[in-house]
Amino acid sequence: MVAILSIVAKTVQLLKLNVKPCENLNGIMASLLRGHFFSMCRSIFALCVFCGLFSACQEGQKYVPLELTQTILQFNDSTFFGWIKDIEVTDFGLLLTDNGTNQIHVLDNELKLRHTFGKSGEGPGEIKEIMNIEYDNGQIAVQDYNGGKVLVYDESYQFVKQFKLGLSLAEFAVLDGAIVAYTDNSTEHSLNKITHQDSVVRDYFGTSPDKDWGYPKEHVIKTPQYLISANTVNRPLLKVYDHQGNHLGTTDFSQSPYIKGWLESRNIKAMIASGSEKIRYSQTIFYDVDYYEGKLYLNLPNVSIIEGKRKSILLECRMTEDYQFEIVRVLDFMGHGIYNCFAIVDEGRSVLVYEPGEGALVKFAIPQ
Repeated sequence: MVAILSIVAKTVQLLKLNVKPCENLNGIMASLLRGHFFSMCRSIFALCVFCGLFSACQEGQKYVPLELTQTILQFNDSTFFGWIKDIEVTDFGLLLTDNGTNQIHVLDNELKLRHTFGKSGEGPGEIKEIMNIEYDNGQIAVQDYNGGKVLVYDESYQFVKQFKLGLSLAEFAVLDGAIVAYTDNSTEHSLNKITHQDSVVRDYFGTSPDKDWGYPKEHVIKTPQYLISANTVNRPLLKVYDHQGNHLGTTDFSQSPYIKGWLESRNIKAMIASGSEKIRYSQTIFYDVDYYEGKLYLNLPNVSIIEGKRKSILLECRMTEDYQFEIVRVLDFMGHGIYNCFAIVDEGRSVLVYEPGEGALVKFAIPQ
């Protein structure tokens, strides 16, 4: 650092020299021989290199490697025989949906298995294809994707009721007992607020679906003050609503350097225009989303494909005063492929993920 400051000081000094224009070739040669010109060039070059490196370091500070701290559970042994699709953090521990057994596993705050509930099947109170799960005010809402319904359990894990409701694969939220989720039943609004007493009542709200890049589905997550939606496919949009469903702001990450290359490599716009079947497998943007203490986390695993490495990343974002999101850090799982789900745990100090290649829950420390 002392050497760099010396270079900077010397460059400034040389730039201040009152070098008179040379009137002839001899004057030019004399000026060069005095060494001022070469010395100034060397100093300016060194300063440029330093500035370039400093700028790169500033940008590089956003990339943060995550440290693998422990493997919690192996899901390919005699304890589990499934594929974890969602992780829900509660005040009493974790709820995990197991797509292999169509059951829900309960882990305590020490991440020890305490209970398993749910029954596979197609009858009342049974689950045909389990996906997402939400906990709110003592009730557990479980999505049966293939069965086209939502099942509700109480805090003692007893089945309470079910109702027919076809949801997408995206995350849904529970707000005051109502389910808030993406809907493909409306061309004017992208979200549903669904209540169920004796019958299903739908209240459509939100902005219109983003048709320019196809018909993306949206994750919905609830925070203490807002509802945040994040596209699961095509265009990387984030939208903010208040709890009454009023739209407050939209952020488009398609020009972000962390996402732009991936979008271009997949040529998504051309596939949409051509109606290619491959778009069903190539358009995913955000696999999962979580929120903790003012920070939004987005799982963007497929960016690793264009780098030729098997890895996943999390985008750590924060919301500005005008309801826009900015990327604060890019958390790199360093060679581990995280495709399905994750959850922020340990009061924001760790991220718990399901790694299908290992068939395990894995915990990483988040640098503070």
